[in-house]
Amino acid sequence: GQLANMVDNLGTQIDNLRDKFKEVDRLVDSNDGRFDRLHLAVHSVSSERPLATCLSPGRPPNISLAEHSVSTADVHGIIISV
Repeated sequence: GQLANMVDNLGTQIDNLRDKFKEVDRLVDSNDGRFDRLHLAVHSVSSERPLATCLSPGRPPNISLAEHSVSTADVHGIIISV
């Protein structure tokens, strides 16, 4: 029914987000260890809150996430500058 479709849809969105984060991890890993840690957290997939990122203490803010809605599966505005 409609609920099952919604659950499937949400599962697909979560998978897509997971793939996006894997890509970010790959970019960071290939960055010669400039980042000790990179935490990306979706505050709320259902609201228009921005993603948040936390770098290790003392690290320059090389990664910024634009404030875009994550109510869809797309993660917009991930900017990695090195």
